[in-house]
Amino acid sequence: MKRCRYVSSLIDAFCVSCCVAGAVEQEPAPRFHDWAKTPPMGWNSYDSWGIVVPEAEVKANADYMAAKLAKYGWEYVVVDIQWYEATAKDMYCPANPVIVMDEFGRPQPTTNRHPSAAGGKGFKPLADYVHGKGLKFGLHIMRGIPKPAVEKNLPIANSPWHAAGLFRISGR
Repeated sequence: MKRCRYVSSLIDAFCVSCCVAGAVEQEPAPRFHDWAKTPPMGWNSYDSWGIVVPEAEVKANADYMAAKLAKYGWEYVVVDIQWYEATAKDMYCPANPVIVMDEFGRPQPTTNRHPSAAGGKGFKPLADYVHGKGLKFGLHIMRGIPKPAVEKNLPIANSPWHAAGLFRISGR
């Protein structure tokens, strides 16, 4: 009797799965060797400006990309490395960067190069501008806690921890 119930359950499950599969169109799962038709296509600020790209230049490149290149698959506008470095003057990263941070040690865009970030707005206004062009906004972010945040032992947002305490716990 148990065997009959088991076989009956399998038949019921098969019928249900066939009905569900027939009711919903499914795309075949991609195979492991299905590759993207193109690499990610876009503009990266470091390639032209190093670490000193001004917001106006980011917008100008977004405008051009939306008007001339988006139809060919170009979609990413990326603000690259050290957008949080207040004293950047050329393409090269300074030995002792001055990192603009919020009260929790999170890097913030410099307002001398990204004026729409003033008042704690961050990159939202610039990202909104890029998205308004039908493009995607990207940002280069380094992992970890900035060294000045550890040196100042700044609090970690929404936690009882401070940066120096986390740094010591990690064994570094």
